[in-house]
Amino acid sequence: MCQDNNECALGTDGCHDPSTICVNTAGSFSCDCRSGYSPISSTMCQDINECDNNPGICGVGLCFNTVGSFRCSFLAINECALDIDGCHNPTTICGNTAGSFICQCRLGYFRVSPTMCQDNNECALGTDGCHDPSTICVNTAGSFSCDCRSGYSPISSTMCQDINECDNNPGICGVGLCFNTVGSFRCSFLGLVARATLRITHNNGEQAEFTSDLNDLNSETAKEIRELACSVITQSVNRSTCTVRGFREGSIVAYVEVNVSRPNSVRTPEQMKQAILHAGREDETGNLVFTTEAGIVVAIDPTRLEVDGVPVCTRVPDAGKSKRTARLV
Repeated sequence: MCQDNNECALGTDGCHDPSTICVNTAGSFSCDCRSGYSPISSTMCQDINECDNNPGICGVGLCFNTVGSFRCSFLAINECALDIDGCHNPTTICGNTAGSFICQCRLGYFRVSPTMCQDNNECALGTDGCHDPSTICVNTAGSFSCDCRSGYSPISSTMCQDINECDNNPGICGVGLCFNTVGSFRCSFLGLVARATLRITHNNGEQAEFTSDLNDLNSETAKEIRELACSVITQSVNRSTCTVRGFREGSIVAYVEVNVSRPNSVRTPEQMKQAILHAGREDETGNLVFTTEAGIVVAIDPTRLEVDGVPVCTRVPDAGKSKRTARLV
């Protein structure tokens, strides 16, 4: 019986090139190439140039061939500059990092996901700078603004000042006196005068018509109509005196003038006009209709209702002393 000689172990092989490795076989041996080499003879190998053989082996990096292998080298890539990041939401901004990137939140936003941020509502969170009572916080995308309240004007981004409406608009109160207040103004009048044309249309369901006894100021009819015409106007205005300037024949039409001294609940002509208008109901013709408990219907044409302020240099009757009077025209 004979036994195989292990040439590799005995060193009697011919694989002397460092690129090879001896492999024992039955009755012989072979010189195999080490990793990264390819054979050029039965006992010799040569280096494989992986960079030439596989041009894309390093991807976007540079390939450097080494003895029996290769090395990839990568330059620092700025994903943000190359626009290959994932920060496409307008609430984010790309921040380059070593070998990667991060989606940072823009000022005024907070992160809700790796690539998305959400607006901070500074007004709701109380982190705004609108601390002055003249301002009101308004949230905006990524920020806020301090808007001025009504009656104020800005003096800085976070502060406002009172507008003096009296100085800026000298005629804003007409014949009245203007008093500036914090954030607004107030008009003061010595008195108010309302002039209206009243038409008495029905009396207890019947058509009301002008009668000759209205020419007699002392007649019961004249007194009744005079009181009625004035009560329609004065019911919604305190401290008032009323004068019926006259009646017109053909229908019962009274020309009424109401004076208000020391205005209290109604301080301006517009307030007095609205108080009178709101006391009636509008009919299909646009007139304001008033119905008394006695069943007398009075109509006022709102387009012929005029209210003016009494100049401060003019005296008006004292509502506590004057009496209602009537005269014919």
